[in-house]
Amino acid sequence: MDENRKQELEKLPFEKALELLENTVSKMESGQLPLDAMMTFYEEGRVLSEICSEKLKGVERKIEILRKKADGSAEWTDFEDDGSASRNAPIPPTASKPEPSDDEPSLF
Repeated sequence: MDENRKQELEKLPFEKALELLENTVSKMESGQLPLDAMMTFYEEGRVLSEICSEKLKGVERKIEILRKKADGSAEWTDFEDDGSASRNAPIPPTASKPEPSDDEPSLF
């Protein structure tokens, strides 16, 4: 793939890049492409996949969470700056729900 095409693809919004990737995969899965065309589509698909992945990582870095303060107000903080937002952090226990009485049906 030439550098101009790669730069052109990098400028695409995420949704358009993903649409092109899906179309590329569909063409490849059709089984109707000659080998040289298959290789061209494969290379473009690989680049599109990397572009989509990088765009998603960029969005993840920008995710903000609303953190409630002790005084009841709230503030926006960056996702990465909030130490409590660790993916491996334990989930705090929830208040226990009262057990249903015998005349109330229980779904669980």
